[in-house]
Amino acid sequence: MNYTHLLNELKQAKVFELYRLSVAINKELENPTRILAIKKRLWIGMELSYFHHVENRLRRAKLLEIKQKNVLLLEYQKNDRLIVPYFMLNIDGTDTEIHETEQNGSLTANNLKVGDCVGFNKDGQTVAGVIKRINPKTVTLVTRDNRRWRVAYAYLHRVHESEIVSNTFLEQGNQEK
Repeated sequence: MNYTHLLNELKQAKVFELYRLSVAINKELENPTRILAIKKRLWIGMELSYFHHVENRLRRAKLLEIKQKNVLLLEYQKNDRLIVPYFMLNIDGTDTEIHETEQNGSLTANNLKVGDCVGFNKDGQTVAGVIKRINPKTVTLVTRDNRRWRVAYAYLHRVHESEIVSNTFLEQGNQEK
């Protein structure tokens, strides 16, 4: 499924239409037939990924227990046990990326995730960092020198990780002069 295309289509919908669609989707998420189909493909010790909605990205985990409506996972990154509903599991390896549209290229909460490298312009210079948190109107990013910034999506652009390193050295060099 092309999430980018789907979201572009949904932007044309009225709020009530989105609400009505969300009700139908929620019913499908808890459909016992769908849950049973997922359960049949799971086994204890299975390595899989689940979608972390706060970070807007997949996280790796190991299946520890299969319950009636949820599963118990051991999340690798934080070494935590957590209970998640079946619909959060990505057992097919589905691509979850939502890309910027070529029309405006703007970055949004849907196409950014924790860990992405982004930058913004401040006083004619690019400040670059890694996203640590996705907020409704802004992202929190941290630069290599541990400065934290909250920046609105409209001001962000993607950068390569190498640009974060080179910009940090440039900034440090300018401060020493």
